[in-house]
Amino acid sequence: MNFFIIARRLLIILLLGNFGHALAGDTDKIQSEGTLSFYFSDGTPQCSFPANPGTQLFVEKPNSSGNYPCKLLKTGGYFELRDVPSTTRIWLVTGRPKQGQIASSPKKCGLSDFDAFSWYELLVIKNPTTTANKINTLDLNTLPPGNVIAPGLRFINRPVFQTPVNPNEINCVIIQR
Repeated sequence: MNFFIIARRLLIILLLGNFGHALAGDTDKIQSEGTLSFYFSDGTPQCSFPANPGTQLFVEKPNSSGNYPCKLLKTGGYFELRDVPSTTRIWLVTGRPKQGQIASSPKKCGLSDFDAFSWYELLVIKNPTTTANKINTLDLNTLPPGNVIAPGLRFINRPVFQTPVNPNEINCVIIQR
């Protein structure tokens, strides 16, 4: 009889322990993504989104569907990171227009001269990274590759394939880990 009571208690402890670890693991995963926030050139808030791997497209005129909540940064702007994990790569892209481009539709967004005029490549080098101040995208034009922009964030490169009409425009963000 005592054997069954002890076995049942051990089973309950094991199940609760594993359940607790699973919950803690899910919480860590949610918290570890971090957030990217963008601001217009006058400093007013533009949009924020989780720093999940993927692509975030910006449009000139967001439509009511909400598919593209971020408006493109036509004359540069600011961004900041909150709790973004290390080894996260971020590309701020000046994409080429698609044929028949309309203002409520995103431009091309890729890391090739076919899809983009240029981009800024950034690397998070501290875990997690939160920038103390907003970073002006125009300041990235003057940095040599390899410079630290802010504690925990390094400027990697800025290839320019062709100068666009708005060279400081950012119309998409690509995030990889």
